[in-house]
Amino acid sequence: MKKRMQEGIQLAEAFLSTPRISFSEIKPSELPEKPGVYAIFCRDTGETLYVGRTKNIRQRLYKQHLNGTFSNARLKKYLVEDPEETTILDNAAAKQFLLNSCYFQSILSARLWKEN
Repeated sequence: MKKRMQEGIQLAEAFLSTPRISFSEIKPSELPEKPGVYAIFCRDTGETLYVGRTKNIRQRLYKQHLNGTFSNARLKKYLVEDPEETTILDNAAAKQFLLNSCYFQSILSARLWKEN
C-alpha cells in the first residue's frame, strides 16, 4: 500500500510540473497522439474544470474538447448546462470560453491503459 501511495505522489508531482498549455495556443501537430491523463483549468480562478484520460491526447483535447460538438465535447456541454454560467449559452460560446480562459496540463502514460 505504501509503495502505491508513493507512486501516486510521484505521478501527481510529475503531472503538476508539466507545462500549462493555453487552448488559444494549441498547435495540433505539437500534441502527441499517445495515451495519457489531462486536466483542464480555468486560468482566472485556477478551478479544475475537467479531468480525463485518453488513448490519444491530440484527438481528445483538440478535436473533441475544443472543436467537437456536444455529442463528443462533454466539457462544453457541461459549461452550457451549468446554471451558474450565464454567459455560455451555446457550443460557440463554450469554445470561446476555452480559447480565452482555459489551459490544460497532461502527462503521457501508456501504463494507465494496460492496467484496465
